Amino acid sequence: MKVAFIGTGSMGSLLIDAFLRSGALHQSFICISNRSRIKRSGLQDAIPE
Repeated sequence: MKVAFIGTGSMGSLLIDAFLRSGALHQSFICISNRSRIKRSGLQDAIPE
């Protein structure tokens, strides 16, 4: 299943983290869109490979 997140504010970041930590989704099935590149890049760097 592929999941897209529009916005990585408090709720988006929390959901992305929960999906990854629980193993419910692999990072390759997540698409992130955000207004600022800096926040999106910071979140990408925090995702374990």
